[in-house]
Amino acid sequence: MKRLMLVLMFGWLAWGAAANETDTTLAWQPQWHIRQDGKWALSERWQQHHVGYFLPPRAPGGLLVIQSRSPFSVWIDTAFGAAYTERAVLSLDSLRLKFGSGFWVGVRTRDGLGDLQLELRLSRLQVVQPFFQPVPARDLRDFVTLVTLLLCAYALVVWRISPRLFYEYFNVFRIVSTRERDETQLLRITSSQNILYYFFLGAWWSFLGVLLAANDSSAAIQLYFPTVRFADLMLNWIVLTVLIVALLFIKYALQLVFSGMYAVLDHAADQFFTFVRLCFLVISLVSLWMFGSYLFEISVAAPYPKAIVVLLLFSLLSILFMQIRLMKGTSFRMFHIFSYLCVTEVIPLLITFRFLYY
Repeated sequence: MKRLMLVLMFGWLAWGAAANETDTTLAWQPQWHIRQDGKWALSERWQQHHVGYFLPPRAPGGLLVIQSRSPFSVWIDTAFGAAYTERAVLSLDSLRLKFGSGFWVGVRTRDGLGDLQLELRLSRLQVVQPFFQPVPARDLRDFVTLVTLLLCAYALVVWRISPRLFYEYFNVFRIVSTRERDETQLLRITSSQNILYYFFLGAWWSFLGVLLAANDSSAAIQLYFPTVRFADLMLNWIVLTVLIVALLFIKYALQLVFSGMYAVLDHAADQFFTFVRLCFLVISLVSLWMFGSYLFEISVAAPYPKAIVVLLLFSLLSILFMQIRLMKGTSFRMFHIFSYLCVTEVIPLLITFRFLYY
């Protein structure tokens, strides 16, 4: 009963922490225009101008925050709106209700448009419509080419270091096997070779995440890692890689704690390697799917949610086989093993999907 209460308490606290963040604030840089001969013209050197116009983003329920160190005024189309000293908060829904959907927002400032800071505040509990600017095709192509070459070179290096270890990580049959094997001698979690594979996994995962988000502007990951140009793609890829590797170590640390509490510490290594193998399997399938779609010119609508569903299905399948394996390898009852897997696998999985897709 104490373990059951622990499971419920941990799940409630973790889910509450993920759901309490009701607002998301992100920096937003519009495409500044100027008024020339009665027409709107895109401004390439907008930092040098003191007057600029932009189309507001399509963000239902969003607030646009404009900040400057000097006084500025806000205009709607060519009509004066209001003057501000340091900060203006504009409700996009209210502006559309009053002026329709095709209005322009103008800003006049004394120190130039480069001094302005714009933020977009959104409610994370609502489905946000696509409003991010699409990544230029050339930047996306350069990103895919460069990172693909780097990943292939990395894969060749880790394979040359230990072909047997490479085979063990990509052994699909170990995931669906109902028989537990002692892998602690062959696969040491904190060894330098395994750390190379963790970074390989993180780099591959983040590459697919950035690529899927760049092709699906409604993806939730866009809220945390907005992408505009090639430099943003590369930076997001590096940051996500480090983040994924850090989460892997955090997951294993928590798994050690709870496996000790549930008296299944001897099975922690097998469980963690099963999880890593599952990740390699899923990203391999998603990569083949994306490559096939590109090769045969098949347009896939909303690829990001579909990839999330694939990850969810395989994760649940892996948890099921882990349940069977632990029941055969231990003398505990089914509910004891199920509650342990809820803490170490199911609840983290729900939190992950809560942030990736809502």
